[in-house]
Amino acid sequence: MSLFSERNNLILEPVFQFNSLDKRSRNMFYNIAEPVFFGNDIETNYDLHRKAAWNYFFHEINYSDYGFSNFYEKWFFETEWYSIFDLIEWLYKLLPRFGCIDQKTFSDLIKAVLIKNNIGFNFVNGQFIPITNQTEIDSIQETIENENATVELHFNKAIALFSDRVNPDYVNCIKESISAVEAMLRIVLKKDKGTLGELIKLLGDSSDFPTPFKEAWSKMYGYTSDNYGIRHAAREGERINIDFHHAKYFLIICSAFINYLKALK
Repeated sequence: MSLFSERNNLILEPVFQFNSLDKRSRNMFYNIAEPVFFGNDIETNYDLHRKAAWNYFFHEINYSDYGFSNFYEKWFFETEWYSIFDLIEWLYKLLPRFGCIDQKTFSDLIKAVLIKNNIGFNFVNGQFIPITNQTEIDSIQETIENENATVELHFNKAIALFSDRVNPDYVNCIKESISAVEAMLRIVLKKDKGTLGELIKLLGDSSDFPTPFKEAWSKMYGYTSDNYGIRHAAREGERINIDFHHAKYFLIICSAFINYLKALK
């Protein structure tokens, strides 16, 4: 069950964590890595794991169990965010030798944390791969600060739906992103109403808006209109297959298009 502050969007979470990790994310990564060093399987030599990390990852001297325990927890919550990623990648490579958890299970746990906390990376074959960058984040920030109240309202709703770490609503995130684009198109074209599909056609007919852009956005709108469960109710028994990466794509591309349209005003 979500908390009151989370349900009412009183705690503002970052859209993406890209150059940082908040306390919650560190806690979750810690809980995944900690059993590698301090598990309770009597057949596993956890002391060997700790010594390996002490010597070959942390490069420290004078190992002791007590010293490692104190050092490790302090390091984990004070080190730079990227050092935690370094440790996770290092652990992944050694898991077959350690034998305490298989690589697939470890990888699945890491991926779940990345998605749950909107961290701008994926974990593929034991390596963190960026799924967003500072340019995309800057584009989103610019859209959030749009001077038009209607555009800002719809896009901020999209951000809130996407960023909800308890119950993210990716379908309605896409709807609100498209609504923000429609609102921006109405401003540019000085129209009181109109769908994205209708407005894109008008924009193409009344300006130097590139034809490939017009066709691409017409198809984009057609996709969200025809795919039941995005802009229309899903049919009975139909599965809505919209995930984090799907919603992220729409959020970023709609943000970039809104900022492009703003430049046309």
